[in-house]
Amino acid sequence: MHLAALLLALTLCSPSGGAQQPWTDDPVVAGETPIKAVHVEEIRRRVDELRQQLGLPPAVYTSRPSQGGTVQAQHFAETIAALAAVYREDGAEPPAYGRVAPGESIRALTVNALRAAVDARGGAAGWRGLEVAAEDRCAPYDADDYPYPQSVEDLIIDQLGGIYSPYTCESFESQQETDIEHIVARSEAHDSGLCAADAATKRQFAQDLLNLTLAPPELNRHEKGARDAAEWQPPRNQCWFAQRVIDVKLAYVLTIDRAEADALGRILAGCASTEIACGLEEPEPAADHPPVESFRNCTLMRASGWTRGVNVNGGTYRREWDDAERRTYQMNTGRDRDRDGHACE
Repeated sequence: MHLAALLLALTLCSPSGGAQQPWTDDPVVAGETPIKAVHVEEIRRRVDELRQQLGLPPAVYTSRPSQGGTVQAQHFAETIAALAAVYREDGAEPPAYGRVAPGESIRALTVNALRAAVDARGGAAGWRGLEVAAEDRCAPYDADDYPYPQSVEDLIIDQLGGIYSPYTCESFESQQETDIEHIVARSEAHDSGLCAADAATKRQFAQDLLNLTLAPPELNRHEKGARDAAEWQPPRNQCWFAQRVIDVKLAYVLTIDRAEADALGRILAGCASTEIACGLEEPEPAADHPPVESFRNCTLMRASGWTRGVNVNGGTYRREWDDAERRTYQMNTGRDRDRDGHACE
């Protein structure tokens, strides 16, 4: 972004929702407005706010201008470096402000350009291109407005390259053991802008592979539910999850609330990659269960592999053996002498 574009941004952009106080002496007029310490401190304060939103630490400044003292080029050079980190973290090219060399007087144009650069990152789309705003249910939510076919699970598996959940890196033997999971929950998306969308857009969102993955049913239905990223993060692949939430919200022009932006910023600040990393291996085949047959006594039953006897409802051993255990019990009810539902315990 060049200086002319920055000055145009200053004309077009304003701080988000009017929450920011106006700049002092806006604009700074060359030859008329003296460059003051307050001009530097205002910019630095807003730069630090932007850095915090992205999960970056506060900038370290070696010097600060004193009230009534002379503002030096170094004060602005350090501020420019602190703001450049914001642009790079946000995936944007830092703007050019013209020369700010040691010993050079600070021109009004440089001050105005710096303000415009801050406004460009901190306006209505001030966090990674997303508008920061509280959730707003502008119309009643109905899950039927966001339908998706069960067949989409096959496409999710193709996309993942296997039947597993990036949230836990748990692999499954069949898709009957998994739930289709919306990374950004449908109700959250509704409250973040889709409540005003047309029916086709809502259907598209519900079926978009960008926002779909697999999850264990217990996690999907009880742990995560409709919680957003400020309220829940997966135990595995948090970097992938954080970036995917942002990608989905950008794709559908959804808002993000401050708590969620802060949570995602903290995650991404420590990420070297946003790819899924599970290192999955093929699950080992279930071991063969002991024989399903009638045993003459408990000693023979235990010797066959049913070391703890068998239960009428199964559950004594691994899940894959439950059906065999139940059938073995039915063939050995005479071994359940105390009629407690467990033979040869």
